[in-house]
Amino acid sequence: MSAVEEIPDAEIVPQRTDVAQLDVPITGGEMAVLYRLGKGLAASGMFKDATQANQAFAKLIFGRDLGLSATQAMTGIYIIEGKPEMSANLQASKVKSSGRYDYRVLRIDNDVCEIEFGPAPAPMKDEDGVWLPWPDAFGVSAFSQGDVTTAGLSGKDNHKKYPRNMLFARALSNGVAWYCPDVMNGIRVYAEGELADVSRVDAAAEPEAAPVAEPEPEDAEVVSDPMLTDDAR
Repeated sequence: MSAVEEIPDAEIVPQRTDVAQLDVPITGGEMAVLYRLGKGLAASGMFKDATQANQAFAKLIFGRDLGLSATQAMTGIYIIEGKPEMSANLQASKVKSSGRYDYRVLRIDNDVCEIEFGPAPAPMKDEDGVWLPWPDAFGVSAFSQGDVTTAGLSGKDNHKKYPRNMLFARALSNGVAWYCPDVMNGIRVYAEGELADVSRVDAAAEPEAAPVAEPEPEDAEVVSDPMLTDDAR
């Protein structure tokens, strides 16, 4: 039995899921619980991006610091090169459930998504379908097809098949980072697929290194030894 599994249950501290816990020191017992849980989840074979205990453990640690349950962490967090991506619905839930912040979607179609952020609660539309004033609003986060093209993503299947969903996800993640980063405890969380998209675009844009030609061997120059006498030659 490993040292991790031998930690007594009495030392285990229940995980809180109501607030982010980055500022709460993690105990050995809590770490043991998360590792054992990650080991079991990885062994279940239900999570393609977490087939090893360490991978699942990393997702659970991110979830713990963001105040998420194990289920939310395993199904809504994706770690790309050490940085977390989070599903749009989970990011939206974090904003709405914070009690401090809110957002409203001013426009969403196949061309652009505009999301306004501000203190909770966000005013809705009046009887005529006109947005009520929100004088304390922080600002608007927008993501358009022009941004998609600039980022080199216009040819991707998801952007062609689900343009509104993709625009919403990008506008939302930017808005969270700009206007209410403390709902993620200051951790920069990206839209699902955002970091993977950037990695693929960067890889495609990187020029291939030109092959280096090996120098051709030069003919050796014959040098006469001045010390040699005519007889020796």
